[in-house]
Amino acid sequence: MITYQEAMNIFTTDQEPKWDRPGTFYVDLEGYENEDFYLIPYGPKEYILDDNLLFEVTDLPTGLVSKTTGEISFMDYLPNIDFFLKFKEV
Repeated sequence: MITYQEAMNIFTTDQEPKWDRPGTFYVDLEGYENEDFYLIPYGPKEYILDDNLLFEVTDLPTGLVSKTTGEISFMDYLPNIDFFLKFKEV
């Protein structure tokens, strides 16, 4: 089983080079988990840390990392809200 820190590193290594949105790619140090996945909050640093509304992104899918394999997957939040409500802070 991997740690949240390892999941953050896996996610960042994979997704940062693909970032094509305004702002600087950022993964939040505080995430969420259920028994199978880590939920990785990510997006523009300027919005997440600095609250700059010019960098707000509303259409990013939710990033998940498998605790057992480290595999990255994405899921839309609203259609799967019942799934996400079961997550707790890491």
